[in-house]
Amino acid sequence: MTTPLPADPSASAKSSKAALGIIFLTVFIDLLGFGIVLPLLPRYGEYFQADGFQLGFLSASFSAMQFLFSPLWGRLSDRIGRRPVLVFGLASTAFFYLMFGLVTHWGVEGDILGF
Repeated sequence: MTTPLPADPSASAKSSKAALGIIFLTVFIDLLGFGIVLPLLPRYGEYFQADGFQLGFLSASFSAMQFLFSPLWGRLSDRIGRRPVLVFGLASTAFFYLMFGLVTHWGVEGDILGF
C-alpha cells in the first residue's frame, strides 16, 4: 500500500520544522525551570536546615530520574504519541514547581499528595 504524497513537499517540511521547534521550546522551558530553581537551593537549605549532602542529593535526583525514566517515557510516546506525553510532562512539571514554591516545612509535599 502506498501513502499519498502531499501536493506541496515544502508544506510538509515547514510543518515538520514547526513541530520540531515546538518540541525544542518545550524542552528549553523545562530546563529553564530547573535552572531557575538551582540558585535558590542554598537559601532553601538554610530555611529547612538541610546540609550540603541533602541539597546535592536533591539537585542530583532530577538528573538521575531523567536518566532512568527517559527511555520509558520515550517508549510510551512511541506507543501513544508525543503530544499527550509532552502535555502530561509539562503539566506535571508545573504542578511540582508550584508545590516546590508552596512548601513551608519538610513533609508538606506528602500532605499535598495525600501520603
